[in-house]
Amino acid sequence: MSNTLFIEGYGSVGPSWFRFEVLTDISRERERQESLKAAGKFPATCADNIPETTKCCVLTEENGEVARVLCERACNPESEEASDAKLYEELVQVAAVATAWCESLKVKLALARQAKQNLCLSHQTNP
Repeated sequence: MSNTLFIEGYGSVGPSWFRFEVLTDISRERERQESLKAAGKFPATCADNIPETTKCCVLTEENGEVARVLCERACNPESEEASDAKLYEELVQVAAVATAWCESLKVKLALARQAKQNLCLSHQTNP
């Protein structure tokens, strides 16, 4: 059994093609979040220097949207709000919020590493 599918217009594609598509969608959602912030829709994203408790609240709210879709599936499976497309959209938003939080942690880690290197350099030049 093959892990590839034939998709009209694309030919045979495998799991890595779908992974690329998913990661592209997450990246687009991150860009959308930043655009909404720039337009004043909200003051910050999880990539910004805001309290981690706030970031957790944002991520939890997005997880709640996934739960809402799943509840809709259980109660009204034919609803458009219960579709695979809606679930996918909400999961991409969860992943984008988590990605933004990861971005902020990468910045924090890089700044800490730089500060440590600068401290080491200052001790080397000023014994």
